[in-house]
Amino acid sequence: AMSLGFIGIFTALTLNSWIAGILILLYIITSLYYRIQTELHTIDQVAVGIVVGTTNGYLWRRYLVDGVTDFVGKYILNDDG
Repeated sequence: AMSLGFIGIFTALTLNSWIAGILILLYIITSLYYRIQTELHTIDQVAVGIVVGTTNGYLWRRYLVDGVTDFVGKYILNDDG
């Protein structure tokens, strides 16, 4: 559940497409439903995993990827040569 939350939010934010976001959400819901039905996880485990994974994916995308991109653009690939 945690990895689905991470991959889902990270990919949706990267692609920046509402269609992709809906498709990713449908995949995540289907996968989590399967995991609960086959008793691989409890509902509580899925709930905690999706919250932790989504939060982690958002923070990773927002602060690390954007921060690294800004840093590289400013200090490594600058126009000063």
